[in-house]
Amino acid sequence: MDRKVFGCLQNRGLNVMVLSDSPVAEYKTPDYLYGSTIPFIHSLKSSAYKCQAFCPAVEQRNILTGQPAAVLSHCQVHQIPAVLYQCYSVISPDLVTMETYKPALTSLSKLVKVRTVHRRLLRGGWLIMPGTK
Repeated sequence: MDRKVFGCLQNRGLNVMVLSDSPVAEYKTPDYLYGSTIPFIHSLKSSAYKCQAFCPAVEQRNILTGQPAAVLSHCQVHQIPAVLYQCYSVISPDLVTMETYKPALTSLSKLVKVRTVHRRLLRGGWLIMPGTK
């Protein structure tokens, strides 16, 4: 998977943002979710990612899996700044879920001047990579 996604890109100057979703039933918390706003979003970032995430970090009891987790792991190993935003919702991506990602996309546009955006649909999430200047 690493070669398919990152094979054609340079590691220098790369910032990666992964958008992923999971059913709210997979979210583990010591507190009951009654009255919580659903969908909600949490983040996990690589140690090279120095910016502030706009939402709380994924709590320790939760496990991120699949291709979104593999992308973040690749970024961690290769010292690439990356953040994964995990949305927990009742229904698979719908309009309300997409609205949950809006702050992430707004923060992306503030971080980099985007001339082109390469989007690759991964099973379970989007990988958005700003194009080079």
